Amino acid sequence: MHNTLEGWLEAKRNQQTHRQLVVIAGDEDWAIKRADEIAQYLEYKHCLSVGTSAETQATNTNYRQYLGQEFDCLIYNAFRGFRANAVMALSGTIKASGLMLLICPNLEQWPDFDDPERIKRTSYGFDTEGTTSYFIQWLVNQIESTKHCAMLTETGFSGSIATNSNDFLSLANDEATPDQQHAIQYITKVVTGHRRRPLVISADRGRGKSSTLGMAAAELLKDRCRKILVTAPNVKACEQTFCHAQKLLPGSVRDKTALTLEGKQLQFLPPDALLKTKPEADLLLIDEAAAIPTPLLKKLLAQYSRVVFSTTVHGYEGSGRGFEIRFKKHLDNNTPNWQQVHLSDPIRWSRGDPLEAFWFDALLMKEETSQDSIGEAKPSIQELRFNRLSGKGLVEQPEQLSALFSLMVNAHYQTVPDDLQRLLDSPDHHVLTATYEGHIVGAILFVSEPAYLKVLTSDIQQGKRRVNGHLLSQSLCFHAGFQQATELTYYRTVRIAVNPLYQGLGIGSELLQQLQNIAQEQQVDMLGTSFGLEDTLVQFWQRNDYQLIRIGYQKDASSGEYSGLMICPLSPKATKLCQQVKQAYSNEFAYQLPNRFNDLPCSLVQMGLEHLEYSGVSEGALLHLKQFSRGERPLELVEHLLFELLLFSFSKVQYLQKDLSDTERETLVRYCLQRQSIETVCTHTGLTGKKRLKATLMSGVSKLL
Repeated sequence: MHNTLEGWLEAKRNQQTHRQLVVIAGDEDWAIKRADEIAQYLEYKHCLSVGTSAETQATNTNYRQYLGQEFDCLIYNAFRGFRANAVMALSGTIKASGLMLLICPNLEQWPDFDDPERIKRTSYGFDTEGTTSYFIQWLVNQIESTKHCAMLTETGFSGSIATNSNDFLSLANDEATPDQQHAIQYITKVVTGHRRRPLVISADRGRGKSSTLGMAAAELLKDRCRKILVTAPNVKACEQTFCHAQKLLPGSVRDKTALTLEGKQLQFLPPDALLKTKPEADLLLIDEAAAIPTPLLKKLLAQYSRVVFSTTVHGYEGSGRGFEIRFKKHLDNNTPNWQQVHLSDPIRWSRGDPLEAFWFDALLMKEETSQDSIGEAKPSIQELRFNRLSGKGLVEQPEQLSALFSLMVNAHYQTVPDDLQRLLDSPDHHVLTATYEGHIVGAILFVSEPAYLKVLTSDIQQGKRRVNGHLLSQSLCFHAGFQQATELTYYRTVRIAVNPLYQGLGIGSELLQQLQNIAQEQQVDMLGTSFGLEDTLVQFWQRNDYQLIRIGYQKDASSGEYSGLMICPLSPKATKLCQQVKQAYSNEFAYQLPNRFNDLPCSLVQMGLEHLEYSGVSEGALLHLKQFSRGERPLELVEHLLFELLLFSFSKVQYLQKDLSDTERETLVRYCLQRQSIETVCTHTGLTGKKRLKATLMSGVSKLL
């Protein structure tokens, strides 16, 4: 332990050390000056700053553009706003033995400091001025309890050196680490070994997972493969894969989505494009698999016989810790000989790095779940206890906070460090937990939407104004066009999660019932939620009396699914609005089916039309349709009548589909309502051509008539 900054810096300069956090707490100008002096004393050449006037300046919004770069030092000025995502991400840019210098107010004053970033996370109408930040209080608690955090204040210094006895592996020459070499061997075996033996590569961030895929692809393209496909939530996620492949393939030509050498190619395609076009390949690499919806992963696994799944266990953009839980069972059932490799060695710093460990712990992204300490007994609903928790209460119960956030991270890959800040600080965020024998087994994170937007109704409906939060109120007012939506109050579920060991017991549904009870006690008008529409999720919400009232025009970038809005009206005013919205939306939806929704799953098409008011089909049209069903009238002359028949059959007036087979229903929807080509319909339904398609349409129409 050193009692002077000079002694600590001298010891650090003369020893092999880990990366560390130095907290500089006090007056802002004084703290910035001390940070600059530390960087100069240690002769740091490449420093990145946030919230200072330094030459290399990042912000809490543009920080992603610095990821992948390396710096000796990161100076982060919390006086200009603290954002957890940015801190977590930028801490990964600090190279081995470097420092993170965190500038902040005195620790006892910091939780009450008016953080300029906080307003950006606060919904319209809510006031945080003069309130305590329980997230900062949580962070201060972590700083004060950690071993390797040095502390500099205007009254003194204390800190120990985190010496590093490990041999650090320099990757300046882009050589693979032993960890990566091991993984490359397994990837090669996927190509050279038996079919249907996929590989799962898991790693924390900063372990070179994507670069491993690139190095393996380069080696395979040299002598074993002609075509390797790579997919991910977006092409940016594959940047390191392409970079490392290009370095190992001199003479290769690269564009935005492909790397080509002498007729051989590494090509990126989005997951939905792979499923639609079905290109052949010697190997399929799926990076950030946890961020791709499970139904798409299952289809890709069925379509390609040699597949590598790669996923981040902890990351600043989200977590893949739930990937194994969600997908492992499917692998066990369909490809029982699948293999798994874990990359554990960092490529920029040494194993046991205290800076990485601190932020993992402080931001609750560490690999620790509440399920480890829970027994095998399955509780009944009557044995559960339901509690509402506040930010203050969670900080005072660290084990509960850790268990709750771990549950959310496991269940939702999009859960990020920023969510911890919102959970603890946002006045409109609330938590309802289900506990069994003192352990959290399920939870709902929900947001309150009071009627704060009444004064903005006209601007919102006309699209002139969009404010923070209030998703339900704004969507019903702007998208649906109903001004009275801003006069109602809402509870919106943001996250719902149940421990995997306790799923299937009705805990999620009971949590929603408890939320409804609370809402009715508070005279809330409506419950709602928004999420990527996947069949099993939609069915869950429907079983709990939520109704689908809107499907977004575009697929969600992160989930790959169409986003949807589901609501559960509680008051008479909300019930009336719900009926009006559903009817209006069904008419819009029917019009948009051949265009914006021409690839929507059949089950969602049915839901979108079930509230349609459709008067019926004329007698003359019915006669022509009957003739078609008997083969007496050509398909081309009744296609417009088929559209009318399907709208009528799917509407609430005449719901006539119960006798249709799955193939008949899907063929009718795709061909008659979504106007897909014969080739596309046959691809999705398994029909062998126009003759079989027409026969299926005829049999389906005869049942509807």
